[in-house]
Amino acid sequence: MRACIAIPSLSTHGGAERVVCEQIQYLSSEGWGVTLLVADYDQAILDDYGVPHSVNIVVTSGGLIDDTLTVRKILNEEDIDIILTHSFTKRVYLATRPFGDDTPYIPHVHGTVLWFVDEPDRLPHANSRSYQELISSVPGHGEFYDELSPSFQDTLHSYVNEWLEKRALQSSSTVITGSHQVQRELETLYTVDSLIARPGVSKAWISQYEETEHLSLTNHDYTILSVSRLDKRKRVSLLIKAVGSLRQDGYDVGLVVAGTGERREHLENLSEKLGSVEILFFIYILT
Repeated sequence: MRACIAIPSLSTHGGAERVVCEQIQYLSSEGWGVTLLVADYDQAILDDYGVPHSVNIVVTSGGLIDDTLTVRKILNEEDIDIILTHSFTKRVYLATRPFGDDTPYIPHVHGTVLWFVDEPDRLPHANSRSYQELISSVPGHGEFYDELSPSFQDTLHSYVNEWLEKRALQSSSTVITGSHQVQRELETLYTVDSLIARPGVSKAWISQYEETEHLSLTNHDYTILSVSRLDKRKRVSLLIKAVGSLRQDGYDVGLVVAGTGERREHLENLSEKLGSVEILFFIYILT
């Protein structure tokens, strides 16, 4: 049995990247051959996640046409039983269904267009009531959506992209996501049913560390721990503002932010501006 796993980039530590590497590990351990299709990757990341060196890595340019042709080439040259896609679904769809190729593919959707900063592909949905309901259902979604002034070309591109995305998702064997929120968004935006598969935590990984009965991160009655990259998409600034509001309302809340990233200075400045520096502790970790 052989699987092809496709993702645009494996050049940093992250949730989607970990899922991909764990899929490779599991399939390899079960005797599957694995081809990894990627436009950009860092071998050190693959080594950190324990990706076996037996994996066949195919590098593509990242462009829609080249990626599609590369998928087509892999299917012609290798006996692929299934394709697992991560932000690569349109390309796999274009490389299979129009050619009468019924190779099953399973998209893993880590986030819809609502989860990315200044994402023009949300334009085809923007005027619908259901879209507005989705935006209002998650406070962080509203942070990303200032009014855009796209060119005609950008608008046309977004409509074509989303038409293809819908066709690609609906033509898949099944769609996987990690939360009820994204599941709801997939159903609303693309009329697609999906299965929720939450990433687990390995018992083998936990067993490497000694058990800690209790660890006091702050001296407050309540402590919120945030662990993520410090970039705009993670919305840590929204969390800082929320904790500041809770403190103003009389709640004794401490906040610990663990992570590294480009937003470190911005978040520190925001904490000082809100006068909540005493409730914010940064722990910078290498993931």
